[in-house]
Amino acid sequence: MSDAAETTLSGEYLRKLHPTDLLRALELADPSLCGFDPDQGSDPNAVPQSLSLQGTRSFAWNLSQADALPLVIVDGHSESMDRLSDFDMQRIESVTLLKNASATALLGVRAGQGAILIRTRTPEAHRLQLTYRFDGMFQKASLRNFDLMDAAQKLDWEKSTGAYDGNEALYDQRMADVRANGSTDWLNMPVRTSFSHRHRVSVDGGDSSLRYRGVLYLNPVKGVMKGSERKSYGGSAFIGYTTRSFQISNELNVDLFDAGESTAGAILEWARMDPYYVATDGRGVPYDVLGSGTFSEQGSPLYEMSLNSFAEDKIARVNNNLTVRWKIDSRFSIAGQFNLTHDYDRRSEFVSPSSLVYRGYTADEATKVGSYRIRRNELKSYQERIWADYRQEWNRHSLRASLGMEIYSATYTDNSFRGTGISSDHMDYVSFAQYYAEERPEGVEMAERVLSGYGTLSWNFDQKLFVDLSGRLDRSSRLAPEKRTAGSYGITARYDLRRSFLPESDFISRLSLSAGYGATAGYQFDYAQVNPLYAYDFDNPYLNGLGSSDYSEGLVTLFHSNVYNPALRWKTTRSAHVGIDGRFGPIDLTLKYYNSLSKNLMTVESQSPVFGSEIRYTNRGAIRNSGVEFAVAATILNNRNGVDLTLFVNGVANRSRITALPDYSSDLFLAQALAEGSCVGMVRGDAADGIYVLPSAGIDPDTGRELFYSRDGSLTDTPQSSDLVFEGSRTPKLRGRFGATAAWRNLDLGVVFAYSLRGTYYDIYTQQAVDWASTADNVPTAALDKWSPSHPDAAFQGGDNPSHYASSRFVSKRNTLSLASVRVGYAFPKKIAAAMRMQGLKVSLTCDDVWFVSSVKTPRSLYYPYASSFILSLQATF
Repeated sequence: MSDAAETTLSGEYLRKLHPTDLLRALELADPSLCGFDPDQGSDPNAVPQSLSLQGTRSFAWNLSQADALPLVIVDGHSESMDRLSDFDMQRIESVTLLKNASATALLGVRAGQGAILIRTRTPEAHRLQLTYRFDGMFQKASLRNFDLMDAAQKLDWEKSTGAYDGNEALYDQRMADVRANGSTDWLNMPVRTSFSHRHRVSVDGGDSSLRYRGVLYLNPVKGVMKGSERKSYGGSAFIGYTTRSFQISNELNVDLFDAGESTAGAILEWARMDPYYVATDGRGVPYDVLGSGTFSEQGSPLYEMSLNSFAEDKIARVNNNLTVRWKIDSRFSIAGQFNLTHDYDRRSEFVSPSSLVYRGYTADEATKVGSYRIRRNELKSYQERIWADYRQEWNRHSLRASLGMEIYSATYTDNSFRGTGISSDHMDYVSFAQYYAEERPEGVEMAERVLSGYGTLSWNFDQKLFVDLSGRLDRSSRLAPEKRTAGSYGITARYDLRRSFLPESDFISRLSLSAGYGATAGYQFDYAQVNPLYAYDFDNPYLNGLGSSDYSEGLVTLFHSNVYNPALRWKTTRSAHVGIDGRFGPIDLTLKYYNSLSKNLMTVESQSPVFGSEIRYTNRGAIRNSGVEFAVAATILNNRNGVDLTLFVNGVANRSRITALPDYSSDLFLAQALAEGSCVGMVRGDAADGIYVLPSAGIDPDTGRELFYSRDGSLTDTPQSSDLVFEGSRTPKLRGRFGATAAWRNLDLGVVFAYSLRGTYYDIYTQQAVDWASTADNVPTAALDKWSPSHPDAAFQGGDNPSHYASSRFVSKRNTLSLASVRVGYAFPKKIAAAMRMQGLKVSLTCDDVWFVSSVKTPRSLYYPYASSFILSLQATF
């Protein structure tokens, strides 16, 4: 099911796109889900920091993460976003994406960025069944488009820049080493072809009254970067009892995770290693520093990776969900849901005393060498929902009404401390630390309390006209003290045109028109932005006992430490949509238009310093998103021989525009972007995810530095933030999927391609690896066109003193195409399965992210590489 406000995807469809990763399956299924960080690549421990549905609804400066992610709801209770990659795909009945205010109004203030609703499968009534599922996955890293120089090229380029003038012996020595040892391939050292395997055993069954299910699973996953892994294991138990008037069910989930991050660092750092260096000695032991004392001295990341340093998390999660329903009569029922969740995460980070981080430390600084940090965070939440349903049918009318209340209570604690002064690489526990670090231990405790009331009203006339009304009122502790209560509402309507006007049509088998409007409140700020914070003034010797360690001799004072506004309003998103859905002969067509305005966005304005700060937070921002979504599927073959072939294409075109933003906020952000060399900016009238750069006038042939056009047309190499210009939106003009599904008897096949067209792209790799590079690091072959006194007419800056600004030279329009998913599945005939004493046997092969091409030749990720995955799945039912 799909309309402009929401999209519902079946679990079976999602499992065919990706059998183990729900977040990846959703990304492939609906192109309106966007915002994934490309630098996270295929990291098994990556958690999205921001995601959006139907466009960008918040400003780029990230003053808060409160509105960065959609709300995740599983069977009525909320879950954290990091659960999606680990979620048991076999449990999923359906997933619904709520994209705008008319759909999210019923969820209220916590769903201001949209929502992902997951409904799990209920055990069916049948005799006891045991099912075993195996998923084996090979992954191979993609390291295309780095286009690095080999050892001979790098040496020749260094010599052409004059790096060996007066030191020809060093050049001759390095060239001799290259002839003897060849070129070192640093880029492939931190990666591996990984193999992961997942195992799941389930037992389920029951009858019309009692149903049950038990699941045990083990999922040890290895990433393509050496050392990155994530092992998850646990189980769940479900039991449900039903009578004519009463239903009760309970599901308990226990999940444990052991996650380890790679110590290899960013893949870009390996790309910078000079290929003429040999990585290890004759015994295979990595060198720590290469080229010591020369212009190209480098610390070896292979040496760092060989140490005992680590960063790991041990996570435990317990979730219990109890649902009770009492059917009083055929019209009226009362239900309640009670959920308890406990998450605990212990993170340990060890930095070996042998690490190059401590290179150059003196004997007097031995207390600072080696580090062990422990961080513990814990989440305890309770969610309660009680509601009443009423149904009434008369003549051609049908009415359903619901009225309910919800309580959400969560307490989050986070604390950490760090020990230093560790003597050996093998002393990898905090008890070996001899001192506390100079910083104080950190700790925070936060609570969220939400009390909500909501109601829905659904009316259906003659199965032709469907109208839904919904409203919700939230009182939340996360809102500002003076604005604690927020309201949301929505109305949607659908009219069945075929049933009303074309009931006898054979060509048009489905045709309906839908529309809706709504307004949803949403979080957008942190506690410290709406509440005062105070700190103890421990360091004041005059008030605190004149420097005495006995604070009882003086007065421990407080001071105000933050900027806040207790009257800030929540973000309000108002959305309207209209859509048409139909089937015309063998063709299914869905077309949707939406338009939303997110207003009261948090901004920054100036004020007199007599108020204690020169800035203050206000609600004077607004962003409008509008767009079109479409989906077309054509059944090419569907005959009696069991042959089925369907072609499909879908897409979304979204346009965002900042409609309100104070000049002070814009100027402040652009000035910061200029100083940091960032291409991100915000200006009223431009796209919310715009790219801002300085108009380049090329490379000064005399100095090798880049020149820019200022606003008045003059040339300068010291530009101002007012010189930045808008180049376009990062969001492609059109993005989507196309492909085919086919079936023949027990065999099925699916192919999905992903495309994006005309997105504005900033090539940060070429800028950092070529334009800003010096002769000390390895560079792409494009660096042959860097400036030098002998090459004044160059495309890139010289290596001695380049300017670090966002430049129009690195902006282009980008088109991409990828073979996102290929799947072949086969269900063995029941006779063959029975001969092996099975009720059913299925096998499938899924290939994910097989290849990717782009009009801009640059690596897809500079931190953790993307990987092609090949997943062999087997499911046997006994």
